[in-house]
Amino acid sequence: MSVLLSKGNDKVPTHDRAVIMILVASPLTENIYRRIGVEELSGDFAVYVVDCLDWVRRFADQVDFIRKDASNIVRAGSEEEFIAVLKKIAPEFVLDFIGRGPYTRVIQDTCKVIEASYITHHLVPFPAAVSSHSPWKSLLLHPWRTSIKLVHYLLRRVKGNNPYPPDVALIAGRKSENPWLLSAKAIIRTATPGFFELKQARLDNESEALLRLPERGYLLFIDDCLALSFDFALGDFKPIVSPDHYYQVLNAFFDQVEQATGLPVVVAAHPNGKEYPAYNKLFGGRALFYDRTAMLSYGCACAFTHFSSAINYPVLLRKPIAILTFDELRAAPQGEVSELLSSLLQRPLLDMSLPPSEKQELLAEIMESPIEAAYANYERSYIVDTASPGDNPFDNLVNHLKSTRSNNARVVKN
Repeated sequence: MSVLLSKGNDKVPTHDRAVIMILVASPLTENIYRRIGVEELSGDFAVYVVDCLDWVRRFADQVDFIRKDASNIVRAGSEEEFIAVLKKIAPEFVLDFIGRGPYTRVIQDTCKVIEASYITHHLVPFPAAVSSHSPWKSLLLHPWRTSIKLVHYLLRRVKGNNPYPPDVALIAGRKSENPWLLSAKAIIRTATPGFFELKQARLDNESEALLRLPERGYLLFIDDCLALSFDFALGDFKPIVSPDHYYQVLNAFFDQVEQATGLPVVVAAHPNGKEYPAYNKLFGGRALFYDRTAMLSYGCACAFTHFSSAINYPVLLRKPIAILTFDELRAAPQGEVSELLSSLLQRPLLDMSLPPSEKQELLAEIMESPIEAAYANYERSYIVDTASPGDNPFDNLVNHLKSTRSNNARVVKN
């Protein structure tokens, strides 16, 4: 059972190892739990996870999902509960998966009180239309959204609650760098989680035969769960498109591309799809698999997505890629990400809303070999830009923290 502080659970186990606390404000599903480093860190540290969803996300009660339950999970529903949790458990290290924002200074101030090292990360950099890497360009192309970000930044400066430099920053790819992360006392470089998952998929004994995939090849759709995403409810945003319309357009496109290529479409389903009954029925009866995107990327003839970061797998494998858009997506801010992704990879941008006759020419381009320079630059920018990424995304971080503790122990001893 996870611990809910407000129910009066005051007992904290003692540990003979250093304690690291992981902070999360996403819906803490089984998938998120697997991706925040619990397993990788548990070999050397006692690991706690603090579920801050109810504190950080204003509309958390509007999201229906299966909440991960484990003995090392503590729930904090308010700032006061969060501070009490940190003071009670008194971790030596705090790994922040919430992300930089209005809560960061509170987290850092509490870390200072308990003398814990504050660790932040940018493990999955992804193309963004509004970017701190090119603020003037962002202001020119997206004045409204850039201005809002600038106003929030200035307000934090006026209030004196801008975040401090992190103690440790864990980053992957050149585009993960920004002035705040680079101000960290220690910068640890690694690769995105997908980089390691792809390597593991190569070693796994699973095969296409076990998944009963078509022997003659297939087209891979990397699902974004676009019409049913948690993010819209959590941020109180208007959904991009209704599910009924989206799956009608999507399946009509799949029908056309299957006819044009003679290859079936296989769906690498987004993990959030597990939260919806009969999610597999939304894709017109096509083969659908969870947690197999890396392995499925090996055998595909071409990969499709809207703006999923899992496109990293086909990039690393140098597979042909096509980016999918449609009328409603083009009108949304996320549509700019799809267009940017297409531009960076120099791959076709297919508009599913077009009449079939107008898509034929683009469909002929999807199987063309990728441009190596574009893929290589994307890999360095958004996946890995170090010759020594470690054995998993947290391996180099663990080694750094162990070295730091060892050095501190020697100083104290002397």
